[in-house]
Amino acid sequence: MSPHDGTEDPVARVVLPTTLHEVILSHYHSRLDGGHQGVSRTFARIRRTFYWRGLFRSVQEFVARCPDGTTGKGEPRLHAPSPGYIIATRPFQVVAMDFISALPVSYLGNSELLVFVDLLTGFTILKATHSRTAKIVAEVFEEAVYRRFGASEALRHDREAGFVSAFFREFNELMGQRQRATLSWRPQAKGMAGRKVQTVMRALKMYVADPEQRDWNVYAERLALCLNTAVDGTRKETPFYLVHGGDPRMTI
Repeated sequence: MSPHDGTEDPVARVVLPTTLHEVILSHYHSRLDGGHQGVSRTFARIRRTFYWRGLFRSVQEFVARCPDGTTGKGEPRLHAPSPGYIIATRPFQVVAMDFISALPVSYLGNSELLVFVDLLTGFTILKATHSRTAKIVAEVFEEAVYRRFGASEALRHDREAGFVSAFFREFNELMGQRQRATLSWRPQAKGMAGRKVQTVMRALKMYVADPEQRDWNVYAERLALCLNTAVDGTRKETPFYLVHGGDPRMTI
């Protein structure tokens, strides 16, 4: 049985005294593991391990006091799928790709953040780079996606088709293939990757401390764990659970 099933909860939880409520609320919402996400996801995180009477109301009040006023907003609606839409039946069969560009050059020399999202589970991979040329993106995809999950069948990217064609050439050359693309291009405007980009940008703004925002690199890739351990409202599971068959052990 899934630990995220809302109808039955077989997992024993720790009942907390009032003195620890604020500590837990702060950890699961405000710290990097929480990512300043909204009421539903913060509540789902906490109730996996802890319980107190009025927990949901406590989360509502805490999030309302949070300086990040955007956490209470719903995520952007997913627009209708494009004619090239295909339904994924296994993890990383179909991957959506996007990038956050024109970021301040970080102390590590990076100015781009690549975003890869598995469309079946919602599992997200974030990778900071110094460039988004087709060659760099192909290398990052090979390292971050292919080595861990194997070859995908389709790639969704809502930007220029020419970039994707160049990406295919670089990826095939990297893999030593000839005259054959292992991926197909499926355009989909404002899809799941785009929504993840908005979520990441909101969270980054809450954590960067440097006046010039050059420390974003420190937090960006770590935010992926936050995204992947949040219960998805549609799937009723965390992306991490759907990919790995269990959730990771957290720090508290």
